[in-house]
Amino acid sequence: DGNSSSNQNPLHIYSSTGPFNVSLAVTSNAGCTSSKTQLLNTVFAEPQAAFTSSAEVCIGNPVSFTDQSSVTGGTVNQWSWNFGDGNTSSQQNPSHTFSSAGTYTVTLNAQSSQGCPTVNNIATRTVTVNPLPVADFSIPLNGCVNRNLTITDASLVNAGTITKWNWNFGDGNNSLLTSGNPFTHNYTSAGSYNITLQVESNKGCVSTVVAKPIEINILPRAAFAVPEACLSDVQAPFSDSSTIASGSINGWSWNFGDPNANASNPNVSVLQNPTHHYTMAGPYTATLVAISDKGCTDTLSRTFVVNGSLPQAVFAVQNTGPLCSNADLSIKDGSTVDIGSLVRMEIFWDYVNDPTNKLVDDDPVPGKIYTHRYPEFGSPASRTVTIRYIAYSGASCFHIQTQTITLLATPSLQFGAVPGVCEDAASFPISQASLLNGLPGTGLFSGPGVTANGLFNPSIAGAGRHTITYTYNAANGCSNAVTSTIEVNPKPGINAGPDKVVLQGGAVTLTPSLNQGVPVSYLWSPATGLNDPTLANPSASPADDITYTLTVTSDKNCSASDQVFVKVLKAPAIPNIFSPNGDNIHDRWEIAALESYPGCTVDVYNRYGQLVFHSVGYSRPWDGKVNGKDVPVGTYYYVIDPKNGRNKIAGYVDVIR
Repeated sequence: DGNSSSNQNPLHIYSSTGPFNVSLAVTSNAGCTSSKTQLLNTVFAEPQAAFTSSAEVCIGNPVSFTDQSSVTGGTVNQWSWNFGDGNTSSQQNPSHTFSSAGTYTVTLNAQSSQGCPTVNNIATRTVTVNPLPVADFSIPLNGCVNRNLTITDASLVNAGTITKWNWNFGDGNNSLLTSGNPFTHNYTSAGSYNITLQVESNKGCVSTVVAKPIEINILPRAAFAVPEACLSDVQAPFSDSSTIASGSINGWSWNFGDPNANASNPNVSVLQNPTHHYTMAGPYTATLVAISDKGCTDTLSRTFVVNGSLPQAVFAVQNTGPLCSNADLSIKDGSTVDIGSLVRMEIFWDYVNDPTNKLVDDDPVPGKIYTHRYPEFGSPASRTVTIRYIAYSGASCFHIQTQTITLLATPSLQFGAVPGVCEDAASFPISQASLLNGLPGTGLFSGPGVTANGLFNPSIAGAGRHTITYTYNAANGCSNAVTSTIEVNPKPGINAGPDKVVLQGGAVTLTPSLNQGVPVSYLWSPATGLNDPTLANPSASPADDITYTLTVTSDKNCSASDQVFVKVLKAPAIPNIFSPNGDNIHDRWEIAALESYPGCTVDVYNRYGQLVFHSVGYSRPWDGKVNGKDVPVGTYYYVIDPKNGRNKIAGYVDVIR
């Protein structure tokens, strides 16, 4: 192939597959030479090793290696991998997980099916195994509801840069951030939460999840009472009323809002209930920050006025008529102050006789109306009371007005129980109400069923419980009223039921309507033909037509009545002879009791079976004629169908003259 060697036993690598004529020339030490040529027919090709893989991988993730080796004129059937970390493989396409971060040189040797190994064409690639980032962050020991919690990221990347922060705050909220810290999160409910973080680098490496607990505490509720102060007050007191549902409040930070404060009269305080001296009248805004034992805070600001020192107490009685002891007394405020506003009113309603009877208004407004009702009395005819009215503009600034008024006695009434009555009772006067203290005047009744002349009419009031009012108007202009109730009991509902028909000697059940809302008793009259007149549904078997009266009486002794007629169908009395000769004696075939069967049919036949008389009902008895002519003397046969519970009746009748 153009190459030569002077070695006795050379090793030569061919760069192509031939064939080749190999020649050997040898020379002895005497200078003699000999040569020989031999044909090397075939040189098999060397395999070309090649493969692909990821250039970078995160520790813990496997790397897949894909063989791309080839050989001219044959196939590759053996592979020898070296992963650079002391591990090898003979698979064609192996997968390998590196146990440590670092950069590794991976090599591949291939061998052909002819047994030729890779000598000059070994494949080599570098794989970088990146370490995982480490998630970490810092938070305060405690947090507060509805306050921003500052979270500071402290994660380490180890390789590359962190590009993602996956936060979970444990309250149903999470956040995927692409920038760093610090940032805040607001919890809306108190409790224990776990904050978790997982970070990811630009290499695609993801850290494990780190979790840290946080306790979110409730807030205190700042509250305080503003001072009722005037310029004459040495100190304006502030009263803390802050609260917290659990735990305690152990810190207070006050700002009195006083631009005229100084070192000896400071504008701030950390006392729970401080005082401050204001040197000028006018509005101020005080602020309190309440601090819990967990460091949670709440802030409240309130505006108030430091008032002038010259209040004037003024009020006017609003009642225009007599001051009756059973009516409200109304007074209207007209008080003033030189600067600011009044902070409190004290009203002693009967200062001379009862100085403890006092109303205190800590939120007075000009023109406000106050009402009071004194104990009602019926004697003596009048009493006097002294109203003492005090207006405050501060703790030491106040003014007093007094006024004496006269109260009048009111009618003393009683109204006893009124007995119940039936709905159909007659009108009657109500006598159970009376005047007890003898005041001159007039009384009247009012209410359902009370007529203009003072009578109670139960039928107008209707069934039920009614309230009757007795009002007494005294001559001194005072009135009073009392009430009592009266029960109007309803009449029982009454319906004796439908009229009945009964065959003579038979029985029929009376069927009144029994839909009663109250307990009742029944009584039928007369008792003739009844099996029991006190039953609701008695059995009746009268001998003759009869009208029964049903009286129903309630448990309140109210009664009502209704009637039912019972028709007795007697057996017809059929004569077997009559003489229609015009002498007005037995000229017609009179059948007694047949008129009780208005739907009956009467048919009379001659001895040949021919119909000579037909009647529906028997309002006009047969006169012995047919078609206006007398029938011959003889015997005739009849069929009577009562059609009212009785069977047909057949027989004969003789016509004589």
